[in-house]
Amino acid sequence: MREELTRLIEAQRSSLLDDWCHEGPDDLDGDAALLAEVLTQIEREAATPTPRIDWAAAKAELARAEAAGELPD
Repeated sequence: MREELTRLIEAQRSSLLDDWCHEGPDDLDGDAALLAEVLTQIEREAATPTPRIDWAAAKAELARAEAAGELPD
């Protein structure tokens, strides 16, 4: 009985990929505006990149600042 119920539940479980109703109607103008905004941001980032550090360096800097008492309580 338990196996049959499990199989029945699995068969009825839908995937988000199978149901696109949450996407709403097509909005070509909105899509174009969003794409233009993203491309502008990509160009801005390429022109003036934000300095980034890797996770290990960030953890080391945090540990150093904590040891030096530079972090707020």
